[in-house]
Amino acid sequence: MSIVTGRIFVKRPQIEDFLRTRMDRPKVLYGRRKTGKTFYTRRTLGDIRYLIAQGPRRLLDPTEGHSFPPEALHLLCRGGEPFILDEFHRLSRDFFALLQSGECNTPGTVFLTSTLHYYRRLTRGPDAPLQGLFPEQRVGLVSPRDLLAHPWGEEPGRGLVERLVFYQEPTLIGLPLKTIVLGMAPLARSLVGEVLEEEDHALTMRYNAILQAIAGGAASLSEIATLVHNLGASPTPSTSHVTPYLATLVDMGLVERLPVFATRKHVYRLPSPLMDLVFHLDHRYGFRDTLLTWSQLRPLVEARLPHLVERFVERLLAEICGLRPVKLILEPRGRGEGPLEVDIALARHKRVILVAEVKWRQRVGPRYLRGLEEAAARLDAESLLVVPDKSAVLGETGAKVVDVRELVEMARGEKCPLP
Repeated sequence: MSIVTGRIFVKRPQIEDFLRTRMDRPKVLYGRRKTGKTFYTRRTLGDIRYLIAQGPRRLLDPTEGHSFPPEALHLLCRGGEPFILDEFHRLSRDFFALLQSGECNTPGTVFLTSTLHYYRRLTRGPDAPLQGLFPEQRVGLVSPRDLLAHPWGEEPGRGLVERLVFYQEPTLIGLPLKTIVLGMAPLARSLVGEVLEEEDHALTMRYNAILQAIAGGAASLSEIATLVHNLGASPTPSTSHVTPYLATLVDMGLVERLPVFATRKHVYRLPSPLMDLVFHLDHRYGFRDTLLTWSQLRPLVEARLPHLVERFVERLLAEICGLRPVKLILEPRGRGEGPLEVDIALARHKRVILVAEVKWRQRVGPRYLRGLEEAAARLDAESLLVVPDKSAVLGETGAKVVDVRELVEMARGEKCPLP
């Protein structure tokens, strides 16, 4: 299975394996819009019939170019031939009753949905009508492992990784960075508006302020609430004004929650690099209301890229090492010192296994690595330094140094850098 933009195909083995594995009942792919569910499914499964639910009482066959009432699904389900049904959550409860009764249980059939919040109401909880009926797979952003493993036809380097950061959004694959940046604002905002509309929410000022606050550096619930209030989107800086909105955004995959290691606290961030950059520029520079040229945007984007590369590397290491990302904040050892933080911390169970720093646009000397080495020593964890090229490292370090070439090798061999 592949993502296609122009002539570029990036394989996603996990989703392909799920779709190709023969099961004795239908299966479900779900996830945020524009992650490629429809395309992957149709490309992988070939010429089986494809239908779209356009509402409770209407189905569309885009291949044949006509629509028909959902009662026709009874005949299709009983015909014994598999089919693909896109946005199946839009159909009426009558269809869910058909699924519950086992009347639509043809192996090879795939149900697709782009709503997370509503889909969970169908599949989670004691009264969920579809609970436990079908195997399911979530489709999210493209994996850094899959992107790095693709043969791009160029020497691995900083520029390649900076494009791959944005290629995590399937609709951007193959585009040059300049094109992505100049066209990114409408795409990011339409994505947010489209998802919230699908979830029966309007893109309100408060949702927009929450996304701006997180991209602008607010991480904890109290920081987000304060910044949302400062942006004029809530009457007071109380967390109660943002908690339900934030929960919906997390539920839909637009915001992710990261545990703070060894505490019960969490921090929040935007998983999409496209949304992160757009809302970051909105917050810092009034990007929404200002028409900026590429020469004006370029330094602003370059300033944000190291942060986005950190998240890209974190996803890669977590996936190939089987670890979970956590936010690491260590108490200072001496008076006058601030808390010790590192770019990346990956844990297994209750122990941090790997800490890493990404130094992307500067030469790196020993003074830049003291925090990394101290965190590794205090936690008895492995330490990793990620740079575009090893020539950027000056002097000796106790951390293992990895450059872009080795990231590519790790991705292609699925080889974790841990000993």
